[in-house]
Amino acid sequence: MGRRASRSVLWVALLLFGSACAVGEDASFLPGFSYDGGKPGGHAGAGGKGGTGGGYANKGGAGGGGGSGPACGDAVCSTTEDCETCPDDCGQCPAGCPDGTCNSNESCQICPQDCGQCPPKCPDGTCNGTETCTSCPADCGQCPPHCPNGTCDSNETCSNCAQDCGQCPPKCPDGNCNGSETCATCPADCGQCPPKCPDGQCNNGETCTGCPQDCGACPPKCPDGTCNGSETCSSCAQDCGPCPPTCGDGSCNGSETCSTCEQDCGPCGGGSCSHDPCQTGSSLVSGCDSCVTQICAVDSFCCSSSWDTTCVDEVSSVCGQSCGGGACAHDKCATGAALDSSCDTCVTMVCASDSYCCSSSWDSMCVDEVTTICGETC
Repeated sequence: MGRRASRSVLWVALLLFGSACAVGEDASFLPGFSYDGGKPGGHAGAGGKGGTGGGYANKGGAGGGGGSGPACGDAVCSTTEDCETCPDDCGQCPAGCPDGTCNSNESCQICPQDCGQCPPKCPDGTCNGTETCTSCPADCGQCPPHCPNGTCDSNETCSNCAQDCGQCPPKCPDGNCNGSETCATCPADCGQCPPKCPDGQCNNGETCTGCPQDCGACPPKCPDGTCNGSETCSSCAQDCGPCPPTCGDGSCNGSETCSTCEQDCGPCGGGSCSHDPCQTGSSLVSGCDSCVTQICAVDSFCCSSSWDTTCVDEVSSVCGQSCGGGACAHDKCATGAALDSSCDTCVTMVCASDSYCCSSSWDSMCVDEVTTICGETC
C-alpha cells in the first residue's frame, strides 16, 4: 500500500475511535486499541513519538508507533493536560482546606483555617493587631506630642508628662506629709494640730512655761535668787535665807545668846563662867557655856591659857552669836538710825526680811522683828 493510502487509513481509524469514545462504545474493535472505561491508554510505550506503529498503547502497553502530538512526561503542561491527568508536567493538585498546613497555593483569604487571619487593613475604622498611631493614624489617631517638649499639651497631664505639666499634687493620705499638706488639711499624714493657747484647757503638751494662760503660772524654782511664791526659809533657804534659830532646840546658834536663850546657851557670865565670853580675860572652862564649849573645841588656847580678843571674835565666827554693842551704831533693841546689816547676826536677818531697817531707819517695827524674826527678847 502506498504512503498516501496508509495515511488515509490512519485518519479513518482516529475518527472512528473518537466517535466510539464520545458515545461510550468500545473501541477495541480497532486494531491496536483497548478500552477500560472511557480514557485512552497510558503513557506511550517505547515506540512512542518516534515509532511507526499504528495505534496507542493501553496503560503503558507496548503499542506501536504514533504521531507527533502532545504527550504526558514531555515536561510541558499543554492545554489538554492538568494536575490530575499529568502531575508530572502540570504539578500536584492543591491539597484540600483545611488540612493543618498552609500550602503554597493557599492564602489567608482562601484558607484562614490553615494560613491564619489576614492582618488588619488600614484604615478599617478599628485600631487593632499591630496598628499604632505611627503605622495607622487613620484608625489609631495622631500620636501624642513628644514629652518633654516644654509645653503641657491638651492630652498631657502631670501623670503622663510631669516634665511639661509639673508634679501631681500630693494625695491625702499617702503616708507622707509633703507639698502643701498641713495638720489642718491632712491630719492623717501630718498629725493632729497642736492646741491653741489660750483655749481654756491645759492639754496636749501645754505647760506652765509654754501656756501659763491655760496651765497657770509655774511654781517658783529654788534657787532662783528670789524668795517668792510659797518659798520660805524652810523650803528654800538659798533664796529666803536661813530660818531664825528656835530656842530650846539644844543648839546655841544664830543670834541666840545666854541672854536670849539660856536653855541652849547657858547662863550669862557670872554663872558657871568666870566672865562673859564677850569680854577678854582669863581662860574659861569648857562647859560653862555652850558657846565656850564650841570655841574651846576649835581653839583650846581659850580654855587653857587666856580668853583673848581672838576668843571673843570666835563668839561670832564659831557660835554665830553677837556680843552686842560692837559694830552696830546702837542697840538693836532701841529705835534709831538705820543699822548696818553686817553689825549683828540678828540685824542681818531683820534687814534681809525688812530692808527699810538698814536703809532708812531702825524704827519700832524693826525692834519688834528682833523678837519675831530672831527670837530674841529685848
